[in-house]
Amino acid sequence: MNNLFSLDGIGVYSDAISEINYTGTVYGNGTVVMVRYELLVPTTVVGVEIGIHEFSRVGGTIIPFLSNEATVFADDMSIDRIAENLDGIVVTQAHVDNNLVYIELEPTVLDPGVYYACAELFEASGENQFVLLQDDETVAQPSYASMINSLDDNNAATTYTNGTASAIRMAIGGYVDLDENENNTLFSVSPNPSNGVFTVTANKEDAYTLEVINILGEVISSKVIKGTINETIDISNFDAGIYLVKVTTSTSQNVQKVVVK
Repeated sequence: MNNLFSLDGIGVYSDAISEINYTGTVYGNGTVVMVRYELLVPTTVVGVEIGIHEFSRVGGTIIPFLSNEATVFADDMSIDRIAENLDGIVVTQAHVDNNLVYIELEPTVLDPGVYYACAELFEASGENQFVLLQDDETVAQPSYASMINSLDDNNAATTYTNGTASAIRMAIGGYVDLDENENNTLFSVSPNPSNGVFTVTANKEDAYTLEVINILGEVISSKVIKGTINETIDISNFDAGIYLVKVTTSTSQNVQKVVVK
């Protein structure tokens, strides 16, 4: 997907190795699920993309917002929210069927630093009307990477960690949603996942800029190519994880997520 920071590898890992669980209002109504992103350069955030688990029920509400690191570790997620969408979105059957929802935020420039992309979850009225997000357990994460904030019976908030990768992704300027992106793919990447060596191909003659970007937004490889693309990229000396391959022409831009094991 175009211009998207993601901690999880859902939709990238093969079914043979993928381990997808769920998190959400099983921890209580008003649970906040959040994912950590460290930005090294000023970045414009325009929304969040959220993976919806198939067990989620229709009718619940998701309120997205951004938070800084100090707020998260203070346990009180009601303060100092950044770019909150108070209207949120109501989960529909289409969201559940597609395992995906995108919610806009007011475009906000974040200075370099650590931020959390957050989703506050509220159930529909009735029993067991859970709002459940996808949670990627395929690759273990640091304890602070994906966190859950919930209220106890006395309305006191506590933040927990789970060492996984919840599917809350940070959409930055130029984001293209799933349907639009699938209809405008400029190039292909294979194999994906890989050991860090993969080939980028594009059959249309053009003048391209080909970049590989890590999850922090750093460009770790950049090439200018005229004609078609049949380029082998070797980033095997970098850490395993999720990277973005970005191909730009004078008239279009496309970003695809790749996994290095």
